[in-house]
Amino acid sequence: MVKLFCSWLAVFYLWVRFYLSAVLRLAELRYLGKELPTVTNLQDVENRCREVTWTPDWKLAPHVKLRRLWWDCLSYAETVWARKKDDGDGFAILACELCKQLGIKAYILSVFTSPGQYSHAVAFGRHSGNPFMFNNGRLVWFDAAHTVEHVVQNAASGHDVVAWSLEDHETGELVRLHIGLSGQVPTILKRRKKK
Repeated sequence: MVKLFCSWLAVFYLWVRFYLSAVLRLAELRYLGKELPTVTNLQDVENRCREVTWTPDWKLAPHVKLRRLWWDCLSYAETVWARKKDDGDGFAILACELCKQLGIKAYILSVFTSPGQYSHAVAFGRHSGNPFMFNNGRLVWFDAAHTVEHVVQNAASGHDVVAWSLEDHETGELVRLHIGLSGQVPTILKRRKKK
């Protein structure tokens, strides 16, 4: 029963955080005119991400009361690049946007593990049939036989996966939302597509 409650709590977290973080993004509109670096391959994406310092979100959002209790605030790629610091989801958004320059579709893969243990976001995509992820800016390749579930397990760093999602970084649309590694979430919790 406790595990089921934790699973639904994690799904609620993944579903709601993108709506609420949109409000916090209003403070970042001044960064939208900033130019992102030009990249020519995935190694360039990794090199540009290495120029960004990992910093917890609560240190990046001083305008939020009770910062230590606040969940991840998603930033624009331009904000991450201009500030040169963010946490895992900032690296993921920056990597997704830089992959777009290469014509590679990448998604934000968010992994929520048992409460109090570990939660993380990475950029996930496929290139030449092989899956890859940018984990805090570091490029990790997987064998072509690996599925997104293998990448989820890797991103969870050995912790029990309670829920995970794949989101389109441009539209915020939830492409996939799962309880545990493979359990589908009822459609009532899936975000509707914008018309």
